[in-house]
Amino acid sequence: MAELKWHQRWSEAIVTGLIVCVIWGGVAYLAHIASPWFWPIFYGLVAAALALLCCLGFLVVRRTPRPKVIPSTKNIESCVRLWLDNHKIAVKNDPYPDGHFRFRITLDGGAALTVLRSRTEQPDYVHISCDLGMRGEDIKLLKQFTDDEMTEMLLDIKRELARARVGYSGLVYPPENFMIVRNVPIYPTLSEFAFMSMIFDVEAAMNLVGNVFLRMRWRKEQYSAMQPSTSDTPRPALPAT
Repeated sequence: MAELKWHQRWSEAIVTGLIVCVIWGGVAYLAHIASPWFWPIFYGLVAAALALLCCLGFLVVRRTPRPKVIPSTKNIESCVRLWLDNHKIAVKNDPYPDGHFRFRITLDGGAALTVLRSRTEQPDYVHISCDLGMRGEDIKLLKQFTDDEMTEMLLDIKRELARARVGYSGLVYPPENFMIVRNVPIYPTLSEFAFMSMIFDVEAAMNLVGNVFLRMRWRKEQYSAMQPSTSDTPRPALPAT
């Protein structure tokens, strides 16, 4: 776009100024001739000016951006809660003695995660974790796999978690205390977008682990279906005597 000339840039302001000068010039003339219309017009212009100033002040307040909240160790709890509420995520407050805060959250897909800040373990971080431990009846499902198949499954899970760039603990057989963890450092430039991206990274890692298990189970079922059943094998006839 070509650069505007000075009279094009300032034409609106010049016209407005001329109109104001003409109006107040007329008012001054009425005052000079002691017209009975002077005071009504004068008070009307004052009221209009006050109303205009109020409107301008209201517009300035509405258009002025809110001061950006800088995350710190003092306000990180309120920041995390605000970010979760902005995404309409179900949050349950679950405080515990050794923590500054702990939230149990449920994502739209049904994934249950824990968001906490500990007083003793890495207090400068917010920890996003998910419990994927298998206990009780779930352990019985793993007994259908051989040792080699379990080793392959654990290696596949470790590879997928490395790709997802999340930490984990308790990934041994049986995985009763298996946890996925993402540690978020508390720093001034931490944003809602970055924090929520890490939340969804943990959810994606959960799905990857579930896919590995389902794939291994499907392979096991396919292999079992291909094996001939001993009950269907015809018995050889006894020789006639």
